[in-house]
Amino acid sequence: MEICHQISIKFEYTGRSATQRNHLAELGLAVLTKYGVAIIKRAHVPMKIRYRGFREALKRATESNGLEAVNIDGKVLTRYEYVKVKIPALPGVYILGEKPGQ
Repeated sequence: MEICHQISIKFEYTGRSATQRNHLAELGLAVLTKYGVAIIKRAHVPMKIRYRGFREALKRATESNGLEAVNIDGKVLTRYEYVKVKIPALPGVYILGEKPGQ
């Protein structure tokens, strides 16, 4: 809760099924989905197995989104660092579909 006060997150209760009230969260999910689709397309995954690999691509997109640098109150940190979470060891950060070192 303390971190929420530091970055000025205000808690409020919203009406049921009112997606227009949490549009920023909805936009974030849409952006992560687009990143996942971009990863799958860049890896040239065949269409008939594309949906099976999307779960892994979305996981990678979410992890890399946490590595994005943000500037809050003049401090530039990754999203992981800002919420005081240890940066995960991302095994083999590479382009999906290619072996490291290619």
